[in-house]
Amino acid sequence: MATFNYDNGNFSGSLDETDLKLWFNEFIGHDNISGFIGNIITNKNQKLFKRMQSEWTPKLIDDSNVSAISASRDDYVNQVTSRSDYLTASGSL
Repeated sequence: MATFNYDNGNFSGSLDETDLKLWFNEFIGHDNISGFIGNIITNKNQKLFKRMQSEWTPKLIDDSNVSAISASRDDYVNQVTSRSDYLTASGSL
């Protein structure tokens, strides 16, 4: 069984033998496994950022205390995650 842990910005995980076989099946025909995994993560990150923008841009626009919305990806994420009304998917601040 796959085991993944997240603790204060650090992520670690492991896959058992069966999980590894499933992943390596996906790599057939891919010469650069690290590039393949990198593309998966990059694409997921782009989707997560777009989803955050869709959810939070209207909230930021409607907040009279917000004078500007950052155009920088990093600054935008920090602007959203530093708000008192921001909760992670687990419900924590």
